[in-house]
Amino acid sequence: MKYLSKVISATFFLFLCAQVQCSLPFTPVPITLQTFAVMLISLLLARGVAVGSVLLYLILGFSGLPVFSQFSTAAINGKTSGYLVGMLLSSFFVSTHVKNGKLESWSGCFKIALTNSLCVLGTGALVLGFWLPWSQVFGLGVLPFIPGDIIKSSSALFLARAYRRRAQKTAGFDDFWGY
Repeated sequence: MKYLSKVISATFFLFLCAQVQCSLPFTPVPITLQTFAVMLISLLLARGVAVGSVLLYLILGFSGLPVFSQFSTAAINGKTSGYLVGMLLSSFFVSTHVKNGKLESWSGCFKIALTNSLCVLGTGALVLGFWLPWSQVFGLGVLPFIPGDIIKSSSALFLARAYRRRAQKTAGFDDFWGY
């Protein structure tokens, strides 16, 4: 029951962050705080909880519930579906890096941020290539999102590191977060 409540809470946080969005007129992919949420969830929660929450979010959205940005649904074969699936990959790999102690050093944090961006933007661009000419995919599906990814990843890393340092001083941190 404890695991399930963590998954549902993290999924709800992801849903809320998805509603914060900014559309760019030149690309079919909006900028949202979904990647920030996935990154923060993956930095703070155990791998099973992080992956489970993103998986639940995707199942809800792909089954027709309006959980994606602007309370929308998405087809599994839509233009932005690659970014959504990339978030699942990101949650696995980022939480694995954290479990392996990469959050403790700045070079490890850089690897975590790079992993997050590569998973989301790489998978997103791959799928977007089915909708747009390959010559436009990088310019419309990757490049516009790099500055935002840097800001969102840096913010999530800063918050997670600060929270972990503070929380580790109190008893029960490991028990609550599942490490």
